[in-house]
Amino acid sequence: MKPLDTNQADDLLTAAAAKLQQHDVGGALDILVKAYQVWPDNCLILNMSGRCYQILGEFERAERCWQEALKIDPDNDVAESNLSTLQQPAFRSWQKRYKMALTTLEKKRFAEARGMLRQLMEEHDEFVSLYKVLGLSCLAEGDRDEAHRIWRKGLELDINNSSLQEYLAMPERRSIKFIKEEEPPKPLFHTVFTRRRLLILTGLLCLALVMQTGIVLNSHRQNVATTANLQQRIQQLTALVEQPQEPPDETVSAAAVEELSMEGSHYDVEQEEHYYLAGYQAYQAKDWKNAASNLGVVVSMQTGSYLNREALYYLARTYYLQEDYDQAEKYYLLYLDRFPASNYFDDSLFYLACTYYFSDRSQQAQEVLQQLEEWDPNSGYLSSSLYRTMIKD
Repeated sequence: MKPLDTNQADDLLTAAAAKLQQHDVGGALDILVKAYQVWPDNCLILNMSGRCYQILGEFERAERCWQEALKIDPDNDVAESNLSTLQQPAFRSWQKRYKMALTTLEKKRFAEARGMLRQLMEEHDEFVSLYKVLGLSCLAEGDRDEAHRIWRKGLELDINNSSLQEYLAMPERRSIKFIKEEEPPKPLFHTVFTRRRLLILTGLLCLALVMQTGIVLNSHRQNVATTANLQQRIQQLTALVEQPQEPPDETVSAAAVEELSMEGSHYDVEQEEHYYLAGYQAYQAKDWKNAASNLGVVVSMQTGSYLNREALYYLARTYYLQEDYDQAEKYYLLYLDRFPASNYFDDSLFYLACTYYFSDRSQQAQEVLQQLEEWDPNSGYLSSSLYRTMIKD
């Protein structure tokens, strides 16, 4: 391959950086792979590749990128800092629990795996692979709407992620009751649930195969060992889904949700999820009254859970879209206070600034935008036309 000149290399790195800023992690990684093949001793390529793998949840590959960068330049502060973050005991413990959750999922203990993955996401919600497997665990329990919501959220981290797009494009199976009325029950019963198990298997295999792609920094011996281990795991999973299993109960969405007094009551996970799903579905349907009512119930529970955080953000968003800026301000401020540095932190800062701007408080809007710029100088909101309008006024 013809060596890159300096201008070509700079163009590739600029293009990769632009992809990252647009949350197109896979696109950035494709460019970096191409650059690495002809420029393997460039620390910036290795640093950026490590960051891509980290976002995708491929931590071992991220570590190898940064370790290689440190071999080339022992004073590489970026690689050293990122490695230190991954190697902290607390994060090592998180990774161990993540692997346990995957094992639990493979054992078809879907509800248990789902709970473990939700807890992991409350601690770290910035890795694409977590959205993949949490969505698969929801699908395995028949909760297709929640699976789709989670996968769409994962696409916000990597907008062109092929696995997530394939999951979302999977055709919806017909209900068991409808099929039994139309066809002989025995053969179609088998067909429906075989397809379902195969969808779950497909997702798990996609996740496993993703781990094998990208920049090859490890040795041939390591690759052979890893591939052999992967093939063995695929065979085990294939055997697993071919085993007969009882059909899970069909989930039914509530048609109406009763208003409840929150004071002095105790709520379990199922209640929180029930009200959240009702609220989120109403939000998607632009049924603002029911969205605010149900999401408000979840927010009032104050569990601090992943669903509690999601409900708080969408409640603020519901009021913002209704142009009820006083209520939107209240809940955006509450989100920023309860969930600092979380997945919607930059969104909440930006839309809080918007609530100030649209309620004729331009000075407060600009102060919040300054906070956003300090918190994330690469935020996509900083290049939006609305940002430019607010910052000039």
